[in-house]
Amino acid sequence: MRIAIVFFSRAGKTAELADTISLALGPQKAELIQINVLKQKEKKKSFGLANKHKLKLISTQTDLSKFDLIFFGSEVEGMSPKRKLPEEIIVYLQECTGIEGKSTAVFLNCFGIPGTSLQKIQSILQTRNAKIINNKIFTYLLGLTKKQLEEAKEFAQKTREKIR
Repeated sequence: MRIAIVFFSRAGKTAELADTISLALGPQKAELIQINVLKQKEKKKSFGLANKHKLKLISTQTDLSKFDLIFFGSEVEGMSPKRKLPEEIIVYLQECTGIEGKSTAVFLNCFGIPGTSLQKIQSILQTRNAKIINNKIFTYLLGLTKKQLEEAKEFAQKTREKIR
């Protein structure tokens, strides 16, 4: 079984979770795919406001057709109640190929309450006809705990078992 872990990490916590999930999958190592973007200024100004930025994926694998199971991970940004997914993960989910009909799992991490971020990412995946088989949200105050990293390992193992 070929497994990918696609993630966006600005502060490093999502990368830590992705590494933990990868290690939990044992000898069946997953391929880690970190989302990298380049912000490009749009030339138009909107009503005299500052230029908006357009995100362009760079050096990121977007063809996921060779994988049987794909984990998608991201942090949640903002403060309650205006929690949101980073634009980088949204752009990736819209531009990647080969996820139609694939088994997927979602993991998010955030400071405090995640708001509707899980529903948002699952909605995008469902629109792309991906099969969501598991999800997990990791909330923290100061950082991820050992217990949460153990929960990430369990999440990885239970997710893999669901498609065997």
